Amino acid sequence: MWRDRGRQHYWVTELIWAVDELKLSLQLASQLKAFKSFKQFEAIIRLADEVGRCAGGWKRSLREKSQNSAGQLSPERAQILSGRYTSTEPGLNQDNIMLPGRMCDGV
Repeated sequence: MWRDRGRQHYWVTELIWAVDELKLSLQLASQLKAFKSFKQFEAIIRLADEVGRCAGGWKRSLREKSQNSAGQLSPERAQILSGRYTSTEPGLNQDNIMLPGRMCDGV
């Protein structure tokens, strides 16, 4: 299913809708006091939110891949851009402050 590149965008969109429905159901369950504690609800909703962020990243990644394959960079344009906020080390910003990691890194 996932290897069918022509339908990847469709499946990621379906995943995003499913995660949104899950989050709404969790909110409703919270209002109905279906969880033992708010802490339990909070842990589950954070996981659902993280899956939603991953799915959004996958969708953006697919969009970028399709845009990049449509047209390659022209030879006149530099392929590597640098600037004030360019990090010298992965995971660090300009001030050498560690950037927060995410479950979906490498998407």
